[in-house]
Amino acid sequence: MKYELGDRVKIKKHWKRQPLPYNLDEMLEKQRDEIAGAGIKFDKYLKAQCNEEGFICGTRSLKTSTTLSYEYHDAIDVGVGMIPEKEGVEQMDSEHVKVYLVATRMNYLRKVSKEDLEFISEWRK
Repeated sequence: MKYELGDRVKIKKHWKRQPLPYNLDEMLEKQRDEIAGAGIKFDKYLKAQCNEEGFICGTRSLKTSTTLSYEYHDAIDVGVGMIPEKEGVEQMDSEHVKVYLVATRMNYLRKVSKEDLEFISEWRK
Protein backbone atom coordinates (compact mmCIF):
# COMPACT_ATOMS: atom_id res chain seq x y z
CA MET A 1 0.00 0.00 0.00
CA LYS A 2 1.20 3.48 -0.82
CA TYR A 3 0.60 6.02 1.89
CA GLU A 4 -0.61 9.54 1.08
CA LEU A 5 0.05 12.80 2.88
CA GLY A 6 -2.30 13.11 5.85
CA ASP A 7 -3.04 9.40 6.24
CA ARG A 8 -3.40 8.39 9.88
CA VAL A 9 -1.14 5.44 10.72
CA LYS A 10 0.02 3.33 13.66
CA ILE A 11 3.79 2.90 14.12
CA LYS A 12 5.29 -0.45 15.21
CA LYS A 13 9.00 0.48 14.96
CA HIS A 14 10.91 3.64 14.06
CA TRP A 15 14.51 4.47 13.11
CA LYS A 16 16.45 5.81 16.13
CA ARG A 17 19.80 7.58 15.72
CA GLN A 18 22.83 5.91 17.29
CA PRO A 19 25.78 8.07 18.39
CA LEU A 20 29.17 7.40 16.80
CA PRO A 21 32.13 6.97 19.14
CA TYR A 22 33.41 10.37 20.29
CA ASN A 23 37.05 9.45 19.50
CA LEU A 24 36.38 8.00 16.05
CA ASP A 25 39.46 9.49 14.34
CA GLU A 26 41.79 8.25 17.10
CA MET A 27 40.20 4.81 17.10
CA LEU A 28 40.51 4.41 13.32
CA GLU A 29 44.09 5.73 13.32
CA LYS A 30 45.14 3.19 15.99
CA GLN A 31 43.56 0.34 14.02
CA ARG A 32 44.58 1.53 10.56
CA ASP A 33 46.73 -1.53 9.78
CA GLU A 34 43.94 -3.97 10.72
CA ILE A 35 41.19 -2.13 8.84
CA ALA A 36 43.18 -1.03 5.78
CA GLY A 37 40.94 -1.75 2.80
CA ALA A 38 38.32 -3.55 4.90
CA GLY A 39 36.85 -0.78 7.02
CA ILE A 40 34.56 -0.75 10.04
CA LYS A 41 30.78 -0.61 9.69
CA PHE A 42 28.94 1.90 11.88
CA ASP A 43 25.17 1.88 12.26
CA LYS A 44 23.86 5.45 12.23
CA TYR A 45 20.24 4.38 12.80
CA LEU A 46 18.73 1.26 14.36
CA LYS A 47 15.07 0.27 14.66
CA ALA A 48 13.43 0.78 18.05
CA GLN A 49 10.04 -0.45 19.28
CA CYS A 50 7.28 2.13 19.23
CA ASN A 51 3.54 2.13 19.80
CA GLU A 52 2.29 5.51 18.58
CA GLU A 53 -0.16 6.96 16.10
CA GLY A 54 0.46 9.86 13.77
CA PHE A 55 0.00 11.37 10.32
CA ILE A 56 2.13 10.87 7.20
CA CYS A 57 3.81 14.17 6.37
CA GLY A 58 6.53 13.23 3.85
CA THR A 59 9.17 10.78 2.63
CA ARG A 60 12.96 10.81 2.76
CA SER A 61 15.96 8.67 1.96
CA LEU A 62 17.82 7.80 5.16
CA LYS A 63 21.46 6.66 5.47
CA THR A 64 21.22 3.83 8.03
CA SER A 65 24.86 2.74 8.13
CA THR A 66 28.27 3.64 6.77
CA THR A 67 31.61 1.86 6.41
CA LEU A 68 34.63 3.94 7.36
CA SER A 69 38.28 3.17 6.74
CA TYR A 70 41.66 4.80 7.39
CA GLU A 71 43.21 5.34 3.95
CA TYR A 72 46.53 6.54 2.59
CA HIS A 73 46.95 7.66 -1.02
CA ASP A 74 50.30 8.49 -2.64
CA ALA A 75 50.80 11.68 -4.62
CA ILE A 76 49.71 11.29 -8.26
CA ASP A 77 51.12 13.12 -11.28
CA VAL A 78 48.20 14.00 -13.57
CA GLY A 79 50.26 15.72 -16.25
CA VAL A 80 49.20 19.26 -15.44
CA GLY A 81 50.25 19.05 -11.81
CA MET A 82 50.40 16.84 -8.78
CA ILE A 83 47.53 15.61 -6.64
CA PRO A 84 48.98 15.68 -3.11
CA GLU A 85 49.19 12.60 -0.92
CA LYS A 86 46.23 12.10 1.34
CA GLU A 87 45.86 10.29 4.63
CA GLY A 88 42.82 10.01 6.89
CA VAL A 89 39.36 8.62 7.45
CA GLU A 90 37.26 7.96 4.33
CA GLN A 91 33.79 6.60 3.75
CA MET A 92 33.87 3.43 1.67
CA ASP A 93 30.14 2.81 1.26
CA SER A 94 26.76 3.34 2.89
CA GLU A 95 23.28 1.81 3.09
CA HIS A 96 20.11 3.82 2.47
CA VAL A 97 16.40 3.10 3.00
CA LYS A 98 13.23 4.98 2.02
CA VAL A 99 11.31 6.17 5.09
CA TYR A 100 8.07 7.96 5.78
CA LEU A 101 8.04 10.96 8.10
CA VAL A 102 5.22 10.55 10.61
CA ALA A 103 4.11 13.45 12.81
CA THR A 104 3.34 11.88 16.18
CA ARG A 105 3.29 15.00 18.33
CA MET A 106 2.97 18.70 17.63
CA ASN A 107 6.73 19.13 17.06
CA TYR A 108 8.14 15.64 16.51
CA LEU A 109 8.68 13.56 13.35
CA ARG A 110 9.41 9.84 13.41
CA LYS A 111 11.31 8.17 10.56
CA VAL A 112 9.45 4.92 9.79
CA SER A 113 9.89 2.18 7.17
CA LYS A 114 6.88 1.16 5.11
CA GLU A 115 6.70 -2.33 6.66
CA ASP A 116 6.43 -0.83 10.17
CA LEU A 117 3.30 1.21 9.39
CA GLU A 118 -0.33 0.16 9.81
CA PHE A 119 -3.07 2.16 8.08
CA ILE A 120 -5.83 3.56 10.31
CA SER A 121 -7.73 6.11 8.22
CA GLU A 122 -7.27 8.67 5.48
CA TRP A 123 -7.41 12.41 5.88
CA ARG A 124 -10.68 13.98 4.77
CA LYS A 125 -11.31 17.55 3.69
